[in-house]
Amino acid sequence: MSTGTTPPQTPPHTPPQRDPLEFFGHTVGHTALPYDRQDEFNAVESALPPQSTPVKKGGNPEGNSELKVEDTKIMADEELRGYCAPNISGLLELIFPDIALPCPLDALYRHVSKRGGKYKVGKKKKGWDKCPDLTLESVNGNQEAKMANFLTYLADDIRTFLQTTYNRVIPPRAVTGEFAGSTSVPGGPSNTGRHPDILFFEKDVEMTWENVVGCWELKKSNSAALTSDAKRQLAERALMIFESQDDRRFVPGVSVLGFRIILHIIDRAGEISSASFHMLDDPHSFLRLVLGFMFAGRDSLGFDPSIKKLDDGSRCITINNKTYTIHERVHTPHNIRGRGTNVWRATCDGTVYAIKDCWTDETRTLTEAKLLEMAKGVEGVLTLVAHNTVKYNKEDDTTGLVRALLKKPEYRERWARLDVRIHRRLVLAPFAVPIYCFRTKKELIGGFIDAIQAHKDLLEKAKVLHRDISIKNIMLVAEIDRNLNRRRGLLIDLDYAVEYPELGSRKPAQAARTGTAPFMAIELLKDGWNMPHKPEWDLESFLYVIIWICILYVGPCDRRSSKKIKETPLHAWMTGGYKNMRADKVGCMDSKIRWRELLEEFAPYFEELKQCLSEWRALFFVDEGPRTHDNVLKILRDAYNRLPDEEPPFVDPVPVVANPPPGPSTRASVRPKRTRETERQDFSGVNQREDVVHGGKRLRKDRLENAYYSEQLFPSGGESSQQASLGSFAPTDAEEGSPSSASASVEPPQPLRRTRRKSMPSLKVRESGRS
Repeated sequence: MSTGTTPPQTPPHTPPQRDPLEFFGHTVGHTALPYDRQDEFNAVESALPPQSTPVKKGGNPEGNSELKVEDTKIMADEELRGYCAPNISGLLELIFPDIALPCPLDALYRHVSKRGGKYKVGKKKKGWDKCPDLTLESVNGNQEAKMANFLTYLADDIRTFLQTTYNRVIPPRAVTGEFAGSTSVPGGPSNTGRHPDILFFEKDVEMTWENVVGCWELKKSNSAALTSDAKRQLAERALMIFESQDDRRFVPGVSVLGFRIILHIIDRAGEISSASFHMLDDPHSFLRLVLGFMFAGRDSLGFDPSIKKLDDGSRCITINNKTYTIHERVHTPHNIRGRGTNVWRATCDGTVYAIKDCWTDETRTLTEAKLLEMAKGVEGVLTLVAHNTVKYNKEDDTTGLVRALLKKPEYRERWARLDVRIHRRLVLAPFAVPIYCFRTKKELIGGFIDAIQAHKDLLEKAKVLHRDISIKNIMLVAEIDRNLNRRRGLLIDLDYAVEYPELGSRKPAQAARTGTAPFMAIELLKDGWNMPHKPEWDLESFLYVIIWICILYVGPCDRRSSKKIKETPLHAWMTGGYKNMRADKVGCMDSKIRWRELLEEFAPYFEELKQCLSEWRALFFVDEGPRTHDNVLKILRDAYNRLPDEEPPFVDPVPVVANPPPGPSTRASVRPKRTRETERQDFSGVNQREDVVHGGKRLRKDRLENAYYSEQLFPSGGESSQQASLGSFAPTDAEEGSPSSASASVEPPQPLRRTRRKSMPSLKVRESGRS
């Protein structure tokens, strides 16, 4: 292919080295990263309404593409702050009950404490054979290596005991301290220089983040500072594990503070940790812990048993008695707390679906599934194929299972305010591609027409108001509509939708301010805001989405500009407090001069859209005519009719190469590893939304030198939003097993990918807050 040109624009068949749902999953809430403008936002904080949800703003494309160690230190600390239940007696026995252990604990204790055993019981001194002095400072990982060797030594003795006494052959897991020094753990979302002290793996697997079972952190004492450091580091490791593994219910970790031990369980509701015990004085508890990490089933260590691994290496799940084969993970959450939404591309009986796996607040009555059922039959809105609540040991799988001890009288009052999340799955159709994968300007405008019509029908026919129009929630159905010679637009994600008009019983103070920061309507950004969401605000958000595309893209088929967001007027739409964002957006929309300056930021490819968007802007801010769906649709349809059906080949500003064709294997797809680099090539600052929560505000910082406000979600807790639906590409016929599958008619050439570009980073998925 010659440099600087591309073939005719065609719909992508596979994403250009990234996952379409990973671009814009975001939420509100607990993500905190470095920020150096504290004073400025301290001044703004008081302007935020007390009932508003946290909103994240902004991102700096010039930042390092990898999530730095110092970034996750702050993020992990902030994300779990206020959501930790420490010093809970009995947690060790709850997580590793006798039934989960390979042998009776008393029998094992008698074995290790006998003469010549591994546990020495003396009149003046107790100790474990070959256990290092854990009160010494580690030098280049020497303490961690010694501790790993000791655990291996003890586990080998236990293995021999199990075989000789019970005729049970159970190989222990592998344990290593090799990453505590200068070697980083391979795999994961990026190689970010993290050095966990001790990691556990299944036997004979590659030692990568994708295969980590659990983590221990070693400190030389249980001082407050070192205890806090260990806890934070375990949260960092949990974040890496959740990002690297999509089948975790929780992540177990252990802090070794000198000879004192604490078990930590980290999940989508926060953290719960055990009362500490002394491994020399309480050998029974230490043996229970070692048995759990080295020999217990994977279920006991937080793996989801409902996800089954098949002989060919692929995986499957069963929902409402139908089995779905998982082909790939197309959306990954980038936080610990919150919904933890994973989305998989899956197939059943030759049809491709998206399966959304998430942890939603147990108290929410109007779930996404109910909203989708209300929207049944509305064209341009997702179809709910099936949904269920995941079961664990025949019970509803909730974060309350590992917090069962908090129901005890001594804990109930203190921890009753912690939210409980329930594990749910939805099967959704059709699959779709992001709106910025349009092939022509006509397809782009057509996609907006379809999405706005869907918004109108959703409101009028289903009495549902969307309330979160953003670039991630407008998609294109993957299959081309042959009558239109283009792909139809699709409106997705009803996570934050509500019945409309809202119930009269709803108090004004409870009205929810929702949205994604750069696309939020100006009225939503007013200080002291407190009113029900209006349909016209969503129409205004549609305008901001298409402006965003025209400035930050240079052409069709997901061609992003090398222009940095901070070099455009859009930067001010997602940084600062509500007041600052509103002031700048008002200036851009109200002032003729500012509007012309904004149009000048458009890529040349979008020149033909300037008239359309100017008319749309005039409807809302100049003529102030009725801001109705019909008026907006008329403007867009006029523009649609003016645009040509076909476009000449787009001249790309940088060389491009075609993606290699997908392999014919029916095994689970092996895609290029997602890294922070590839994610930051997506977008920055586009997925900030907010919704109502209760409690005091808390300043949050992000590593991209912007800030946002988060809230203490107590006393009523919190729930975040998360991309609910689809954004992937049709599978190959080989994957479907039939040329007549739903995707068989989609036969476009492979999408194009630049070999060189500086592009916009993605705002990581961060979840928390209550919906």
